[in-house]
Amino acid sequence: MALQEFISRVKSVDLARPNKYAVKILGAPIAKPRYVEYMAESVSFPGQNVRASTDLLRYGPQREVAHAMTYGGFNISFICTTGMPEKLWFESWQDQMVNKNTWEAKFYEDYVAILELVALDRNEKDSYQCTVYEAYPKTITAQEFSYGSNGAYQTVTVEFA
Repeated sequence: MALQEFISRVKSVDLARPNKYAVKILGAPIAKPRYVEYMAESVSFPGQNVRASTDLLRYGPQREVAHAMTYGGFNISFICTTGMPEKLWFESWQDQMVNKNTWEAKFYEDYVAILELVALDRNEKDSYQCTVYEAYPKTITAQEFSYGSNGAYQTVTVEFA
């Protein structure tokens, strides 16, 4: 009985596909080439956590109680074209965050953006959207080059906070 219910459920609503997604970067502090979003090879949608602590003010056994929501960083890997303008664009965005001449941080609201991460269904229609407010490229990961990578293409992974 349970197997038939499972099969019926999957047939009626389909399954989410991890290869169907879109990335939108809105309000970046520098002009964004339109194609950057299309070069997103993989994306991890951010997780959600409940910040909790031990409640010691009550009688009885100690228990964890919720205080707030927290969100961790997430990564997007971008395919690089010749000259790696994708990596250069994210470096320019980071240049808007810290002045490299004086090492002074700039105002937070001047460098954050909105990222929309969208899961698509089989027909390329939005099926789930995660909007990340106040996002910025915290880390541009190191890039590996190797003579053994003949025929491969270069990517750059950006960790957003």
